Amino acid sequence: MRFYNVAHRFWGPLTLMAVGLWLPPLVFTSGAMWAAHIALDRCLGFGLRSREGYQRIPVCR
Repeated sequence: MRFYNVAHRFWGPLTLMAVGLWLPPLVFTSGAMWAAHIALDRCLGFGLRSREGYQRIPVCR
């Protein structure tokens, strides 16, 4: 679950988008699509997972 949680935080796509400002447009677009995927997951209620693989319950409910 560690990889899932790391891949579903916004620092990765934001870093890719920042680096993409100086590289070909595909790099920036990939970061934007990754961020959109994370945002959609969060909107649908899929957050980060616990060590056992279960969905963590959001605090703001």
